[in-house]
Amino acid sequence: MPHKVTFFLDEIGDLPFSLQAKLLRFIQERVVERLGGRGEIPVDVRIICATHQNMPSLINAGDFREDLYYRISEMVIDIPPLREREGDAIVIAKALLTRYSERENKLIKGFTTEARQAIEVYHWPGNIRQLENKIKRAVVMADDVYVGLQDLAMQQDMREEESSLPLNLKQVQST
Repeated sequence: MPHKVTFFLDEIGDLPFSLQAKLLRFIQERVVERLGGRGEIPVDVRIICATHQNMPSLINAGDFREDLYYRISEMVIDIPPLREREGDAIVIAKALLTRYSERENKLIKGFTTEARQAIEVYHWPGNIRQLENKIKRAVVMADDVYVGLQDLAMQQDMREEESSLPLNLKQVQST
């Protein structure tokens, strides 16, 4: 039997229905066939899946096979989005800043107060991937030892988020 491997399926909830039966068969039988090959090859594989979607809702809508769901959901870990985890954005941002500043050989000590506040209050609709991209960009763009709001390119994001917030009565009355 081949070496043990881990097979990561990102966004399993987006898998087309036509491929779900094939994946289910693979999980049940634990064999693959080479393209143009003549025999089945047994595999020892651990499968890890991720999705941002509500899987029971997909099943109820008929968009995801229930039998496949029960095969892949041996252990389910629900990780809330970054916007629901108060204080995590800045902790993750600091770790990413360290990683990418080392990778780029730049001496960056941290974030300015404004940048730190923006990271903490921003909604992060793209979750950690969006945060990671902002930090990568900031490391490349930073001319100082501290990453500023301009390095993060968050001014537009913050304005868009503020403009999408619901109006309050005091603001409406003053206009």
